[in-house]
Amino acid sequence: MVKIELNLINTMTSQIYRIVRGQLIFMLVFVFVLNSCGRKDLLESKLDELKVENVIDNTEFYSLIDLIASNKEERSFRKFLSKDGQIQEDKLKVYLEKKGYTISLENLKGVSKINFFLESSGSIDGYLNGNTSYKNDIIDLLVDIKNHYDVKDINLSYITDKVTPLNITDNVTDISKALTVESFRTAGNRANSDLNEILNMSFNLQDDREVTFLVSDMIYSINGSNVLELLNANKSFIKDAFNKALKKDTDLSTLVLKLDSDFNGVYYSYNNSKTVINKKERPYYLFVFGGERYLDELITKLDLLNRKEVKEYHYFTSSKTPVYYNVFKTDNDSGSYKIDKGRNSEEISISDIRISSRDSEEFSFTVGVDFSKLNLENSYLEDINNYTINNGNYELRSVERFDIGQLHPSAKNQLVTSHKTLTHLLVFEAVSKNYSDLKFVLNKKIPNWVATVNTEDDLNINETMEKTFGFKYLFDGIYESYLNNAENKEYSEFKIKINK
Repeated sequence: MVKIELNLINTMTSQIYRIVRGQLIFMLVFVFVLNSCGRKDLLESKLDELKVENVIDNTEFYSLIDLIASNKEERSFRKFLSKDGQIQEDKLKVYLEKKGYTISLENLKGVSKINFFLESSGSIDGYLNGNTSYKNDIIDLLVDIKNHYDVKDINLSYITDKVTPLNITDNVTDISKALTVESFRTAGNRANSDLNEILNMSFNLQDDREVTFLVSDMIYSINGSNVLELLNANKSFIKDAFNKALKKDTDLSTLVLKLDSDFNGVYYSYNNSKTVINKKERPYYLFVFGGERYLDELITKLDLLNRKEVKEYHYFTSSKTPVYYNVFKTDNDSGSYKIDKGRNSEEISISDIRISSRDSEEFSFTVGVDFSKLNLENSYLEDINNYTINNGNYELRSVERFDIGQLHPSAKNQLVTSHKTLTHLLVFEAVSKNYSDLKFVLNKKIPNWVATVNTEDDLNINETMEKTFGFKYLFDGIYESYLNNAENKEYSEFKIKINK
């Protein structure tokens, strides 16, 4: 009797187990299917974001390419990559066409024209006397431009109160002849330089797909004794010029390059007093502006940020640029943790944080970032004051240029398998045991070098030879215009999920 009852109980238990097991399997499959159907593919999400209906144009297509480039570790993107991790555009086109989209890349065109303006007021003459760096660097830059673009698409002109076109051919001597005091004297009213008017003319003469260079000493011409009041007024004029340009072209980006050259001639101070300078080094500037994609094309082709003559630079844009980043274990870390892969490639998280009782330091970890798309100077990227932590009990301890020697072996392998590159390592340190999620941004601010080159008193130019009168106010006007006309007040944002 007891045996029968035990057998009955065992049979019933087995049946219950099979029923429960079947229900659990059903529920797991149901949840998996539900999640699979509910979670959109990253490409589909991007297409929704771009509001693509049937036809994918060149801008939309290359937005998808950028998405894949930033998420190569995503399993669904592997079909678009070669064995060495390169994106195969043809495979993406075939995939999209099978999805019912029409690919139209006929409008994929680069820079159509380059306007190159030489500000030619009398204050520039000192850069032209003798074999100066100004002349050599401008000639070298124009030669490089001619190497990449047809000479008929390069408009070289003087600019003062009017634009005076110069005819150049493939003969480099045409450029040399244009860079003489005698030639500059043929250009309009050279008595003073109205930077506001010069910028307005430059913007008005630029169309879509064009990029403009403006070479100038960027010194305000002011009339009056109240210097600060006049400089602030000129700042507002410059701001107004850029406001108009950004309303005309919301994609307008600007690159400011500072260069130095020997100067031989007369320097005119703000009250028009004259000082003869003999072979002393003075700053001058290149402003380069155009639609973001077209300006980026010039930056890449001419290697503008790395030219030997460039001493400082800064890049203005209205957009917020997504950049690659992840947590990488380095020698700077304190404590141990695990890097989680996350539910999708967009989520970066760490867990299992542990601090040894022997460790006196707080927990710290390192975020590796590829800032190469931002076109920003290293001095700006390495200044911790340009970052803001919006969430999390952490401090940004340091920003260092990337050195693969600092990575742990597992982190080196992590970088190799991701097919990514890094430019900087950011070290964060916890200020409490409450390890909450970290959110931080790289802000749009005025770089420190601007204050270094600025002066508001150039009456004794021999004491301020390396400075530019009123440059800070010019720069501030541009900065405020970009900030006011952009939805994004930061270059990039970053999120790290912390799972204790």
